[in-house]
Amino acid sequence: MTLSNSLSVIDGQNTEVNSCLPCLVHHVRGRVRFRLYRLKDNPEYAANLQGFLLAQPLVYNVRINPVAASITIKYDYIDGSLTKIASVLANLIQQAATAKLVSNKQTNNVTSETENWSSLTLPIFTTIVSWLSNQSGVVWLRPIALGGLLTVTLPIVKRASQSIFNNRKINIDCLDLLAAGLRNGQ
Repeated sequence: MTLSNSLSVIDGQNTEVNSCLPCLVHHVRGRVRFRLYRLKDNPEYAANLQGFLLAQPLVYNVRINPVAASITIKYDYIDGSLTKIASVLANLIQQAATAKLVSNKQTNNVTSETENWSSLTLPIFTTIVSWLSNQSGVVWLRPIALGGLLTVTLPIVKRASQSIFNNRKINIDCLDLLAAGLRNGQ
């Protein structure tokens, strides 16, 4: 049974066509699951497929299960039939196979140890200056500590506000901001 030329429904047969094409397993509004046998043996393809699909404007979550050779896609529902939407997503899966592969360094955000430590320089400096200003009572260190604290907190505020206003979700940055505000307000 075929929905379109790029999407087939699982009929219990593992044919050569089914190993290349995404097979529709389950579909409800906002969520679709495909069986894609290529996911079982090709983790690099799975990572590239996930990145490619997440870059699409209507897709907001992709979960790949290589053991079951399935991919679950959560998407923002748009007007149209479920068959048409499933066909569009199946075409995106096929486009991902021919899309330019993203290097592992970009997908994993691999950084060296020196880069990790260099990003902690300002928070460590701010912590030391703040501790010294409280322990020694030196008043002129307090504005420096406050400026460092504001500089360290600014990226957290930006990510938290984007999460709340754009995604309408509370993420770890929101909790970090709340904890920092309560800790520094004492």
